[in-house]
Amino acid sequence: MAGNILREVLSPEDLDIYGLLEDGPSERMRKARQGMYVPAKIQAVVRTTATTDLTADVLRMAQGALGIVSRIVPEAVQALTEDEKTTLATLAGHIEDRAYELRMLVTSDDD
Repeated sequence: MAGNILREVLSPEDLDIYGLLEDGPSERMRKARQGMYVPAKIQAVVRTTATTDLTADVLRMAQGALGIVSRIVPEAVQALTEDEKTTLATLAGHIEDRAYELRMLVTSDDD
């Protein structure tokens, strides 16, 4: 990618002149993924699911949701206002409800 090559050869000052960020898209993506927790066993199954199959999207979306929610740290929640905490509680309830619905779709009656 041309942007990554430019970032290797140009100084931070030159990047600024051209309106480019120091970190390229792949580096920004890597940083965004830091702190996400998805167990290795889950990653392996998602990685080996055929990309043309409808189930690949289902698994990738669920994996992404887990990764995103895992990045919410207690310190950030504690810093919320009371209205924001109430809103987060409502959102968490909706997430919990949807997770339950999905679990029921894939869990047998014997489980």
